[in-house]
Formats: sequence, structure tokens, C-alpha cells
Amino acid sequence: MSDEQEGLEAVYSLLLLHGFVYAMHLSHHANPKTMDDLFTSLRLSLPIALSYCLLAWALMRSWQAMVYLFMGLMAGYFTYEFLHYQAHHRAPRLRVFRYLKKYHLLHHHKTPDLRFGVTSPVFDYVFGTFQSTHRTPSESIATQH
Repeated sequence: MSDEQEGLEAVYSLLLLHGFVYAMHLSHHANPKTMDDLFTSLRLSLPIALSYCLLAWALMRSWQAMVYLFMGLMAGYFTYEFLHYQAHHRAPRLRVFRYLKKYHLLHHHKTPDLRFGVTSPVFDYVFGTFQSTHRTPSESIATQH
């Protein structure tokens, strides 16, 4: 198989995988309190993890680098899941976690096309989907009528 064919196959797999992830996101929005859709199933996460490892090894050509990158991915993933769980099922004590909870719940209940960041609004800034958690004067006036 040529490098070009392998690249196209990888892109196709990512697009297919994105469809599964998007379907899970929609399912989570339909019932955000259920634990069933809060954490990724092994059936979905295992192929993602394997693909990530193979990609990391292919780029770095080092099993050691692949393991370190995978450990970083897992640390990030567990942090994401912890914050996501906390946003739906806990009352955070720290101000930063209260902000992230509010930001995420606004995504669920007010603006599903904005505020995708669960662990941080950074990528929402990058992709233009950020919206402040504070009401603007026009929002305040609009909700009073």
C-alpha cells in the first residue's frame, strides 16, 4: 500500500470515527444526567487509543516516545472525564471548576452550538464558538420581555 493510500485510509477512519463521537455527543445531549453516555465505552475508546498509538509510533518511530505520548493522552482524557462528570453530578468548591460547570451547562441548556469546551474555553476562542458566561446588556433586556 502506498503512503498516499495509507493517508487516505487514515483520513477516512478519522471521519468515520468522528461520526461515532458526534452520535455519542447527541445522545449525551438528549439525556445529560445519565451515566451511560458520560464516559466513552471501551468499544469506542479502544480503537481510538490503538489508532493514536499507531500514529504516534509512525510519526516518532520510537516505542518509548509512543508510550509517553499515550500516557499524556490518558492523563488529558481522565482530566476531561473528571471535569465533565463534575459538571453534571457535583457541586464544585473551587471557583475555576464552578466556572467550567456553568460554561458547560450553558452549552447544554442555552447554546448547544457554542461553548464546546469542557475543560477549557481555549478552543472555543480559536474556533469562534466562545461566548461569555456573563449576560450582556442586550441579553438581559431580551430576557425581561
